[in-house]
Amino acid sequence: MRQMCCLKYSIGNHRLEYCSEERDLGVIMCADLKVGSQCAEACMKANKMRGLIKRIFVVRSTETMINLYKTMVRPHL
Repeated sequence: MRQMCCLKYSIGNHRLEYCSEERDLGVIMCADLKVGSQCAEACMKANKMRGLIKRIFVVRSTETMINLYKTMVRPHL
């Protein structure tokens, strides 16, 4: 990935390093403003919750699974 600018910033005598991604309030901001990292992390969290539901809950009726999906998986997406 190329750097967006060639300016060097510093605070006092401390030089600030270039960073391609930064997380602020749970949102990943990339230097190129693409959302790929944010989407990949949201998908990973949702899949973890789905796996947790599959391992823990024995009763897998349709109504139960829909309620679990709506409350535990969908908020991550």
